[in-house]
Amino acid sequence: CKLATSRNLSPSLSNRSSPLSVNHANQNRYCDSQADPFANGADIQISNLDYRMSRKELQQILHDIFSRHGKVKNVELSPHTDYQLKATVQMGNLQEAISAVNNLHRYKVGTKRVQVSLATGGSNKSLALLSSETMSILQDAPACCLPLFKFTEIYEKRFGHKLTVSNLYKLTDTVTIRDQPNGRMVCLLPSSQARQSPLSSAQSHDGSSANCSPVIFEELEYHEPVCKQHCSDNDFSENEFDPDSYKIQYVILSLKTFAPQVHSLLHTHEGTVPLLSFPDCYAAEFTVLKMVEEGEGGVPLEHLIICVPGVNIVTAQNGIKVVKWVHNKPPLPNTDPWLLRCKSPVRNPQLIQFSREVIDLLKNQPHCIMSHHKFIPNYHHHFGKQCRVSDYGYSKLMELLEAVPHVLQILGLGTKRLLTLTHRAQVKRFTQDILKLLKSQASKQVFINEFGQAYHWCFSKDWNVTDYGVCELTDLLSEIPDTTICIAQENDDTVISIPKRKRIPEEIARTKQFAKEVVDLMRHQPHFRMPFNKFIPTYHHHFGRQCKLTYYGFNKLLELFECIPEVLQVLECGEEKILVLTETEQINALTAQLIKLVRSQKDSCMMLSDFLPEYNKTFGYTLRLQDYDVNTVAELMQKLCHIAKTLNTPLGKQLQLINKKPFRTLTAQLMVLLMSLDGIPFLTFDNLKNQFDSFYGYALVPSEYGFMSLAELLKNLPYLVEVFSTDAGEESVKLTNVYQFAKNVRSLLHTYHYQQIFLSEFPATYHKYTGEVLQPKLYGYASVEDLLVAISQVVWIKGHGQKRIIVLKNSMKVWNSSSSSPACGVEDCEQVLEDPKRPITLAVEKSERLEECDSETKEETSSSS
Repeated sequence: CKLATSRNLSPSLSNRSSPLSVNHANQNRYCDSQADPFANGADIQISNLDYRMSRKELQQILHDIFSRHGKVKNVELSPHTDYQLKATVQMGNLQEAISAVNNLHRYKVGTKRVQVSLATGGSNKSLALLSSETMSILQDAPACCLPLFKFTEIYEKRFGHKLTVSNLYKLTDTVTIRDQPNGRMVCLLPSSQARQSPLSSAQSHDGSSANCSPVIFEELEYHEPVCKQHCSDNDFSENEFDPDSYKIQYVILSLKTFAPQVHSLLHTHEGTVPLLSFPDCYAAEFTVLKMVEEGEGGVPLEHLIICVPGVNIVTAQNGIKVVKWVHNKPPLPNTDPWLLRCKSPVRNPQLIQFSREVIDLLKNQPHCIMSHHKFIPNYHHHFGKQCRVSDYGYSKLMELLEAVPHVLQILGLGTKRLLTLTHRAQVKRFTQDILKLLKSQASKQVFINEFGQAYHWCFSKDWNVTDYGVCELTDLLSEIPDTTICIAQENDDTVISIPKRKRIPEEIARTKQFAKEVVDLMRHQPHFRMPFNKFIPTYHHHFGRQCKLTYYGFNKLLELFECIPEVLQVLECGEEKILVLTETEQINALTAQLIKLVRSQKDSCMMLSDFLPEYNKTFGYTLRLQDYDVNTVAELMQKLCHIAKTLNTPLGKQLQLINKKPFRTLTAQLMVLLMSLDGIPFLTFDNLKNQFDSFYGYALVPSEYGFMSLAELLKNLPYLVEVFSTDAGEESVKLTNVYQFAKNVRSLLHTYHYQQIFLSEFPATYHKYTGEVLQPKLYGYASVEDLLVAISQVVWIKGHGQKRIIVLKNSMKVWNSSSSSPACGVEDCEQVLEDPKRPITLAVEKSERLEECDSETKEETSSSS
């Protein structure tokens, strides 16, 4: 066989259809009378007919109303034996049928509104369409035959819907399916080969013939193996070239510099450069490529070429790899680089899972590179299962690997080919890794000079940029969108950080409420955990509404979860993410389950040995003791000593609940205590316990109220107190802003004899007493009245109109100092009179007016009665 010596002499396109004409023909294949399933008319089905009308009258009315929208060929009514009266109207063509359906659905005929729908065709029409589609594929195949798996793949990719193989056996006049040693073959019958394919006579979009279509080298049978102009080996012979002799070359180049040079090479070489002579062509126009050995900080040249946006490497049918533009022309200057990458063509769920496994396997290989001979044993060793090529519909491993080009790149030629991840997969992987690294930093940022150290601390391995397929870190950072990370200059160094969006107070408040909803939802899940991808549908089902991320100020669900680390943590199990409650919340959830379980037993107690079986019976799953770092139920109960106790009985150990003190009483006690402390902005936990002991005469024991610790107890009072850590690392507590205001109101009302004041005069009096202008919006309320209602445990409002009065509640009237026990009201009033802050004159005047108001109210009441 004599090889062609020039590109023009290659058997390129003289006997092949244009890809453009093929696409155009696919769009117009329904217009062919031989293939159109609606060529003889389109059927419309009508139901919900008025059975009170006569059949003749119904038939005439249907004919008349459908005739307004086109030619009616026939009107048929269902036989009398049918349970429901229906009709079928045959229109002249599909367009008229669609128009009739759109206009006559729910049209009133007699006393009922009819249901009108298009009959999408019987089996004969479906088979006619399938026959046409099958012919269009097989007539372009070698010998008009294809393996069944390959035919199925091409069919579903071209026509966009699933192929039912059993229907192929019904096309007895079109195809035959033969059993071969390597699988089944779909072959076009000779009688069908003689027919003209709908694709063969089609024209391209611009009206040109197939011979004038642009060159697409994926479709060519031949391409020159080397560049005749720049190849250094003048004696190169394609017949003598051994693909196994090709050695993969490693280079160290910045992608920022290399990318424009590759595009310049393609311009000067008419859009194509053979890979074998790429180094020679590059050296002729720029400089000699500096090659390095594998493992010396370089990346494969073939991989680096594909990293260039808009450039691809394809294999001609003579086995030669060619560097070319993705769309056979230079990309536009402002084109998004991601649009020029290889997108996922995979729709098969099995291949989607396989592509994920390929990424997981290769990222654990040195520099993400592996010989294709080692794929099967490495796959078996990594996943603990065999990789069966036939499970994915292929007969050869290389065909399976070529089916996932969006994640896998095959380097080299012959039997020494290597496997690596594509640049798109590497950038996606690096984006996930750098976000994980940044989130592990306290400041959510890292300097370039400290990147290697931070990477080692986060992933427990040394940083090597070649593991991600490029030679410089900046090449990777430039591929990540600005919405994902921020890159800025700071003190002669570059800092990488996570973009921060300032959330409004409403979004922060909603996030706190969302945290409570998450706890409620997770408590209904087995072991208080669920898969990450199940959260959205489970949330919707549980609460009856959608989880809208923008409602909380986020764009990603994972970011929302990371904002509530005190209740939820996200665990990574391979490629899968698992949501699980924090240890504290798990204990709280288990506590609630324990209370429910024990209270459901007779006499509210149960034997300790019956706990696990009863738990399984009540909640539907087995309690895993290892989740709580214990080995026995007795050890678990020691962790729950604040809620349950075990007693020794003649029958064995018995489990009982502890009688808790009322939490509401403790809340009022803490409120009075913290409001009675003057000049002390906050208390440490130890000081709070000491103050409580001296104030009330007994110790504050959290377990008596059903809590494991004081911190957990105080966190259940978020409206009253705020828990925080001081600079010294001590846990402390202080009143919230609203109850700081309540403390001031209580102090103000204590300066009055009756501990009450007119609502209309309260803002001015508050300003005189505290020196602060009262602004309810600073506390999150629209008006003074709303703010006072929010502290209903301290004050209440009585009366109507202008005579409304703010009254201090009885539980707040006793003035307690931090150094003495509660005293009687008379002594407290005397102490209040000596308070230098008290406006005495104002207090006397207001007291007299309030007495007058009370007397007027009593007179009105007596007269009305």
